[in-house]
Amino acid sequence: MGRIDLNSFQPLEAMWIYLSNSNVLITFGGHLTQEGEVVDEIIGGVVGTTQVSFTVVEVSPAKEVVFEVHVSSQTGDSSADTYQAERIELYRDEAYQIGLSETAAQRLGNIQSSTEDTLTALPNFFFGDMDVKFNDLVIQNEHLIVDGELSYQDRYYLLSQAKIVLRSFENAFIFNGNSALNGRFFANIDLSTMPAGSYQVQIAGGVKEGNDILSDQLYRGYFGTDYIITLD
Repeated sequence: MGRIDLNSFQPLEAMWIYLSNSNVLITFGGHLTQEGEVVDEIIGGVVGTTQVSFTVVEVSPAKEVVFEVHVSSQTGDSSADTYQAERIELYRDEAYQIGLSETAAQRLGNIQSSTEDTLTALPNFFFGDMDVKFNDLVIQNEHLIVDGELSYQDRYYLLSQAKIVLRSFENAFIFNGNSALNGRFFANIDLSTMPAGSYQVQIAGGVKEGNDILSDQLYRGYFGTDYIITLD
């Protein structure tokens, strides 16, 4: 342990904070030195002719130093001053008294599932030079999570709309995707009420030229993917 020697400091500014553990955190915000000697050249510290560094010290009620850090300037830079430091606890002793498995986070709000499209009639064949890249296609808690990018002739368009089709030999279910820009779309499909079976993931959609949603320049497509999901 050591004690603070105030004679070794000539700070531009100093700040102290009384901590909850009864210690005091002191920030000596700017030491002024020239050729290693402490000086009182405040103007020199401002214009860069005097080296400026700072020290942060935590002191106990018994005036003993329990923590100290000194920061100096780098090569080519004459200034390393600060205004105020704050003590942040990286851990607390009581934090280890509760195991992570003993607590559970509370989910707020309701999960919104993608709506089913019961009006669109699917064609009996695939068409259109469209493709999809899936960033995510996973099943979690009986929901199919979809994050994809729809393209036409290997190009992404600003405006697009995708519908996710789950098709088996007996059934076909269409779900509306939520559209973003540049072909991106998302879906959260509730699988809990669907009949058991194996379903191919298919995409029906369209893209528009330009940024006018009313534009007549629309490219459509309907195609299958290599992904099959099986529901028991």
